[in-house]
Amino acid sequence: MRDLATRVPVETVAELREAVGVLEHYTGVVCQALETPGRAATTAWYAVEVPPSLDEAELPATSDDEWYAAEQTLGIARGFDLAKLLDDANPQSC
Repeated sequence: MRDLATRVPVETVAELREAVGVLEHYTGVVCQALETPGRAATTAWYAVEVPPSLDEAELPATSDDEWYAAEQTLGIARGFDLAKLLDDANPQSC
């Protein structure tokens, strides 16, 4: 059998080895990080629905605009955006 790997340029092999090393090192952490925005969003949603007091001004349900602002401030929206980019690049990665 021929060793076709010997035909690949040395620079390409080195680049691939470096990339694979990085992926091996960080894949577990990245997969865990991909789960965080969803968990954080759920926790945050429950938290914002609990009024800080029984003052009538605090009892109305959270509006979409308020939740959008909270997602932006907390970084939840950015987390979902980044997770989607990674998932789009490799849907079966984690």
